[in-house]
Amino acid sequence: MLQILAGITVAGALLFNNPNEQIADAHYSQRNLQEAIYHYTEAIFDEPENGVLYYKRAKAYLVNNQYEEYHLDITRALELSPDLARILSDEELLIEEEASE
Repeated sequence: MLQILAGITVAGALLFNNPNEQIADAHYSQRNLQEAIYHYTEAIFDEPENGVLYYKRAKAYLVNNQYEEYHLDITRALELSPDLARILSDEELLIEEEASE
């Protein structure tokens, strides 16, 4: 019985995103990039080991032409979540290669 309840808790936790992440996603979809970056930063403060949050903020930095910040965040995202490398776009990979040279 305890294992079942623990499973529900874990599943329940997965259903609810960080509120700041939800706000940031909404701003990003409307291209309110500074607001998106702000809320992704707040979400990272709440969950500093969440590589997806760094990845999302990195994308916002990239669209906003903030390449140095993009590089820092994408590097951290890949350190925390190496599987993210499979979903990086060609443009992101090209920028990452250029930054490494």
